[in-house]
Amino acid sequence: MPCKGIPRHDNTLHVGWDTIPRHNDKRHAQGVAYKETMLIQILQIIAAVGTILTGLVSLVKPASVTGFTGLRPEGGRGLTEIRAILGGFFIALGAAPLILNSPVAYLMLGIAYLGVALVRGIFMFVDRSVVQSNVISLAVEIVFGILLVIPA
Repeated sequence: MPCKGIPRHDNTLHVGWDTIPRHNDKRHAQGVAYKETMLIQILQIIAAVGTILTGLVSLVKPASVTGFTGLRPEGGRGLTEIRAILGGFFIALGAAPLILNSPVAYLMLGIAYLGVALVRGIFMFVDRSVVQSNVISLAVEIVFGILLVIPA
């Protein structure tokens, strides 16, 4: 049943308390595209922040990653390595797109995630390590990777 309302000069319908844009309006289509672009940008920022948070946990509490990654640091050298690679490197990877505010930086982070996902996906089977933490990591890497390579 068609929506009955009061047509307005700005090509919208006024129905009760709501003003509804008409779907054949070019401005409506532009508004939808704008909202989709904004959603993608927000999700990309969340992926970058998630990368930073992963790095911060590894930097501040390197022993806490043992259960999830399977890596066990031996002595000071092992702790420093986890702090540097899983901490500092992830913080820098996540912060670069936010600081540079460049689509290419988000693309680079997405390609990195997809590269990690590709290697993880292959070697989970080669190394017989299809375990929950690897599956979760793979899923996050694929989702973040795809989100980050979508042009916003």
